[in-house]
Amino acid sequence: DRRVSPASTFKVPLALIGYDAGILSDQHTPSWDYKAEFNAVKRDRKTVDPTIWERDSIIWYSREITRRLGSKSFAGYVSKFGYGNADVSGSTGKNDGLTNSWVDSSLE
Repeated sequence: DRRVSPASTFKVPLALIGYDAGILSDQHTPSWDYKAEFNAVKRDRKTVDPTIWERDSIIWYSREITRRLGSKSFAGYVSKFGYGNADVSGSTGKNDGLTNSWVDSSLE
């Protein structure tokens, strides 16, 4: 009866978006290396492909998908899906909608 943050469950629509946009190709492509700027927890500091991303819920991989989509395309996909409240603005004053709107933020 009330909206909640999709958090980790958002990987499902994000995978569909990623494949449709041509960012993801198959279960192992692309494979991206961890970079220090991702600031991930220790267990997530590894090379990740779509299979590992879904299995281990690697948030930095999700964020790389949305970064590669760009704000306009990301918002467009969420809107076309009719996903929840479609609010990908992120946290007030943080300019993090592209990389964080689905994690305890604006998208519900």
